[in-house]
Amino acid sequence: YCDVVVETSKTNDSNYITKTRVAIQQALGHEGINALTNIIPNTRRLLSTSSTEESQNYRLRVGGENAQHWVHFIFRAFMCAIANTSHPIVLFLDNLQWADVASLDLIHALCNDTDSKSFLFIGCYRDNEVDERHPLSKFLDQMEKKKSATITKIAATKMSKEA
Repeated sequence: YCDVVVETSKTNDSNYITKTRVAIQQALGHEGINALTNIIPNTRRLLSTSSTEESQNYRLRVGGENAQHWVHFIFRAFMCAIANTSHPIVLFLDNLQWADVASLDLIHALCNDTDSKSFLFIGCYRDNEVDERHPLSKFLDQMEKKKSATITKIAATKMSKEA
């Protein structure tokens, strides 16, 4: 994403990158940007920040569940800052049957963020590898029960190379 935005702004709308950069900086603040650039180093290019010793040595000052909430906040704020009606974001993740609980929790936080109106998540998984005890099944059940996001299931069956 960051490379596309930077390269596109060179030939098209350089004002867009400035607006995006400011929106991210306002949404995350200094500490949030240090955390984000540590998690996703490529965001340094978008934010025009260098890999300083401070950002490289950045460590969350909280642990456990508080750390998870902080990471959720960073990603939700980042998505809200970059996704808008003129530049919506679609996040597609394949093989969700392999996702761990922490990753599913992050996806849940992003999908349930009421501030993010221009974000679409598409997930794909192999249903033959997911039973009712699987974390993904629990995740989907939770999303459906809360009715916090629209879930559309599309089953792709009997796919072959000839089709």
